[in-house]
Amino acid sequence: MFRWPVLRLLLFLALLMALSCARPPATRWRPLQSEPQVRIGLLVRQSEAQLVLQGDHQLHASGQEPIQMRSGVLHVAIADSTIQLRLPDGSQVRSASGFEVHPLVREARFQLEEHSYRGSARLVLEDGKLTVINVLPLEMYLRGVVPWEIGWRQEAEHSAVEAQAIAARTYACKRLGQYEEDGYDLLPNVQDQVYRGTTREDSTANRAIARTRGIVLNADAILIEAYYSSTCGGHTSRIEEVWDKPAETYLVGGLDRPAEGGGAFCSASKHFRWTCLLYTSP
Repeated sequence: MFRWPVLRLLLFLALLMALSCARPPATRWRPLQSEPQVRIGLLVRQSEAQLVLQGDHQLHASGQEPIQMRSGVLHVAIADSTIQLRLPDGSQVRSASGFEVHPLVREARFQLEEHSYRGSARLVLEDGKLTVINVLPLEMYLRGVVPWEIGWRQEAEHSAVEAQAIAARTYACKRLGQYEEDGYDLLPNVQDQVYRGTTREDSTANRAIARTRGIVLNADAILIEAYYSSTCGGHTSRIEEVWDKPAETYLVGGLDRPAEGGGAFCSASKHFRWTCLLYTSP
């Protein structure tokens, strides 16, 4: 069972996340018939990249035969309005339409910069620049989000972690297609949700995601705006008091404390209290 005060804390804060995207249109929510694929823009509009393949992968490009690749470094660069690849075996290929790198075995991963990821890597040419997009199932995506948003918790705190999983799942579902013109759904930072792939994956978070699989929050059959934050200073705020966004009946202020009394849930945070310094200009 959820500790509902914790769920309320995590889901109904008007918060600190730096979201700048436009409000998505309100659409009636219908239960999904299958798990959606999520597209994350890991690297946006760059001139080159280096993917370290771990395990067997297959390279796909429009009009070309698939190429089998083993573990090694995949060098990606832009030249002459095409994406040019140097494969782990030293051979080179190019495409003006982009590439997809698919894992062939369950254990396969690709590493980009300091993080390792499950799923496929989509290499897209956009206005002469390279964008690397990670494509993977929603529940797998959450495994790279939940511990980075709520922290690495003990199993005794499973209710709070389950609440975070539901909030993160709802947020992701609400924003599928928000950057459609760029070919991805979400960014891997606080502009959406922090996503770090398999880096520091957590067993408590994975169990919470599995226990809440497919659960999202809606109001009147419309997915809610599932904003959340780590700290509220003891009392949450109405959404319109924090951002230039419309009021919502479910994004209202409330005390952050257990029903049985006691201190605020987020009082342990170093950001729990703020100091405002007032001064007059000379």
